[in-house]
Amino acid sequence: MADEIIMSCSSTYELSDDEGSMKIDGRRKYLRMIDKLQYMSDRVVNDPNTQNLLLALIIINSIMIGVGTFDFVENSEQIALIFESIDFLFLVVFSIELLLHFTYLGFGIFSEAWLVFDFIVIAISWLCVTMTVVRAMRVLRVLRLITHMKVMKQLLSAMMKAVPKLITIISVLFIIFYVYAVMCTELFKSAYKNGDLDQDYFTRLDKTLFTLFTIMTMDGWSTVAWQLMEIYPWSGLLFISFIIITSFIALNILIGVVVGSVRNVQEEEAKGIQNFFSFASQQESHDIKQMRFEIKASINSQQQQIDKLLDILERKFVLKIDDKK
Repeated sequence: MADEIIMSCSSTYELSDDEGSMKIDGRRKYLRMIDKLQYMSDRVVNDPNTQNLLLALIIINSIMIGVGTFDFVENSEQIALIFESIDFLFLVVFSIELLLHFTYLGFGIFSEAWLVFDFIVIAISWLCVTMTVVRAMRVLRVLRLITHMKVMKQLLSAMMKAVPKLITIISVLFIIFYVYAVMCTELFKSAYKNGDLDQDYFTRLDKTLFTLFTIMTMDGWSTVAWQLMEIYPWSGLLFISFIIITSFIALNILIGVVVGSVRNVQEEEAKGIQNFFSFASQQESHDIKQMRFEIKASINSQQQQIDKLLDILERKFVLKIDDKK
């Protein structure tokens, strides 16, 4: 009777161990399958050849979107259908690329700004397929060239980092515009009414601001200046000072800020490459420690299972001795 109880207990213990091991094995297989899928996705989507292929497809798709605006495409249903089918195929390929990124990173895809940008562009592209009203938004796919070209990414990153400085410079430029606009409006408001100007340049503040913006771009500014200099000879000095301050100084400062930001981004990337090797050595030591911890935990788990088995055998041997007595 005691033997039967021991056998039932041991068999129950063995069954519970088998069920637990089966669950653990199933979980390990699932995790291995996920890891393998993520590894394959990363290897495919981040491969240099894949990136070059995607860059070529984006360029071809951008050219086709532009060619699709010509009359020979819009006036022919057959050619338009061919363009639409090819464009849809490009969209499917770009969506598969984004899906591979999602498989590799999961929801971590939304923590990377460039991938979020790609997601928004592709989402808008699918919206263009279902809604003909926003079909012109397909051209936004051209912006994906930025995410696939390192030089463009560096330039855009530098511009984003330079935004605070750019806002300061633009604010100063706006103050200069406002001062000159009020001054020119007060000085030359009556010039158009008196017939001294062929167009209305300075009767209102908003018109004066637009005129000054045109002068800053140096587009036909001499026409306005020569007309006013016939009545106000000193007005030429006013326009020359405005052009020097805005076009030659302020705009060059803006360009200098962007160039400096690009240089800082390049230096940061260079420092990142130098720090990679020290980080790699630290990561390696961390991995070794983690491996030792896992081996120790595995040994402890096996030791506990052995102790339980010895305990069952010991109980079984003691019961047998008691039966003999």
